[in-house]
Amino acid sequence: MASYELSNYHGTCFSPTNPDSVILDKIPLWICFDGLLLEHYNRITGGRVASAAGSVVSILPEDGLPKNNDGFRAKVRVDVNRPIKKGTYAESIERGDTWVAFRYPNLPALH
Repeated sequence: MASYELSNYHGTCFSPTNPDSVILDKIPLWICFDGLLLEHYNRITGGRVASAAGSVVSILPEDGLPKNNDGFRAKVRVDVNRPIKKGTYAESIERGDTWVAFRYPNLPALH
């Protein structure tokens, strides 16, 4: 990295990135959950359920309970080389394993 100063302008020059060295194997996606029970409505459980889809980046809402129909939402980094998960099982105290389906709103076209 080299620095140059030209008539009161200070800039930095970077060498360009070799396109062959860039690997785009994960994309961030938002997911919503269908089938969460009342006992699952906390950020810890939401994070555990979301981790079945990929590595969790964030969970909304950040505090408290969801205030809209979407419920908890999670932003996850999904591996583009694997099929998108349709859902996962979450443990329930009274019902045993319960299926929680994933919805991917505004899913980009992956051709």
